[in-house]
Amino acid sequence: PFCSLVVTGMIALASYGFLVNRHNPSAAWYQYLGQFYYAAAFIFFGYLVGTLSMPVGIILISGPLIGMIFFELRYIVPACVVSVIGLITLTYASAFDLLPYAPIMPADRSDLTQVSSLWLLSFYVFVMPYMITAIYVADMTFGHWRERGIRARELSRTDVLTGIPNRRSVLDILEKEIARTWRHGPPLAVALLDLDHFKKINDTWGHPVGDAALQHATQLLQGTLRQCDTMGRFGGEEFMLVLPDTSLEGAQAMVERCREILEKNPMPQDDAPALRITASFGLTCNAHCMTLSSEQLIRAADDALYDAKRAGRNRVATTLWALSPSAAELS
Repeated sequence: PFCSLVVTGMIALASYGFLVNRHNPSAAWYQYLGQFYYAAAFIFFGYLVGTLSMPVGIILISGPLIGMIFFELRYIVPACVVSVIGLITLTYASAFDLLPYAPIMPADRSDLTQVSSLWLLSFYVFVMPYMITAIYVADMTFGHWRERGIRARELSRTDVLTGIPNRRSVLDILEKEIARTWRHGPPLAVALLDLDHFKKINDTWGHPVGDAALQHATQLLQGTLRQCDTMGRFGGEEFMLVLPDTSLEGAQAMVERCREILEKNPMPQDDAPALRITASFGLTCNAHCMTLSSEQLIRAADDALYDAKRAGRNRVATTLWALSPSAAELS
């Protein structure tokens, strides 16, 4: 019955893990709980079949190695230490006749159910160094793989030139903020900005200067935005600003500060006059309609950006999805 209870607990814990993974994939408490439950179950079943049996040895070596593929080392080491200490304690208890060895084995096979302290010592002298070395090498290997995977994911979501989120990444962030708005209610503002006459900068000064202008504008705007805001490169000289928990009025003030920062801080050049950089901004907000999709918000911001360019550039225009383009408010 106790074996059935342990197995049922493992199944229940694994099933609950799918639910935890949906809401908080990096939940540390669950990862520790899972590791220690596995360690306790391993000690229990290892005692039943014999702590020095081949199955226990195989699992003792392979368990941590497999675990390091899915978990970080900090979750595995404590459970591994508990498992080893538990098995050693039970084995010595059997060696000194305090507990029966391998109680699940047939009682008439003394060769399977008895262990001497000398044989026990020699076993751990040979096994433990190998186990420690194998775990160390595996951690180095898997850790390197994890770092490469994390780095590859970062590169795939980051614009190489400016170091900010690329189009795919900023769109993902926008979707998450929209979902949060639907659940909790604070309004969300979105702005698209386009550097004015950027083609002329490239044609006049060359593409290296154009790249430097993009980096200069990014640095200025990043320093103006709040920590909760996100700036992403939307394409070419166009950028997106995602401003969570921001009303239309608050977003207008924020975006206007961004516009002024660009206008008042020209980009210095070696052996050439400082390059004046300005931008046109299109702004929208979902405060009037929390159910707007990302496509609707982007289209409204794009319409507002077009209005800002048509009105002379270097300005902020706002448009709400429910309003017609002619009702856009220029500021």
